[in-house]
Amino acid sequence: MKTPKTTQNLDLPDILRGYLATAPKFDAKKRKALQAAADELDRAPAFLADFQKSRFVEKILEAMEAQGISQSELARRWGKSRQYLSRVLDEDRRVNFTLETLFELASLVGRKIEMHRDVLRTRVRAG
Repeated sequence: MKTPKTTQNLDLPDILRGYLATAPKFDAKKRKALQAAADELDRAPAFLADFQKSRFVEKILEAMEAQGISQSELARRWGKSRQYLSRVLDEDRRVNFTLETLFELASLVGRKIEMHRDVLRTRVRAG
């Protein structure tokens, strides 16, 4: 049987160990409630859409940085205003855009969107 990990048997800096020692303990009831809340979020369309948008934007920004592409340049290539692109790439703004937009932006930075039929998964990868 495995020994459960505690702050005592982890190699942690003293300051972090001290902070964790002050954290409230989670009993089984609290863990179950937290898991139920997480499961509820996993079924919430608005949360899932925001989460996937954040992942998509992160990958596009990584590709832009790796290739030295500015927002102005990407907007020019796309034929859209820099302001619109900025709104699309702002993870904190709720901007609805189409699947076509996802594929267009990914293509403009040399990436591909993969959507699997068996399980709805999306991954942006290098093309």
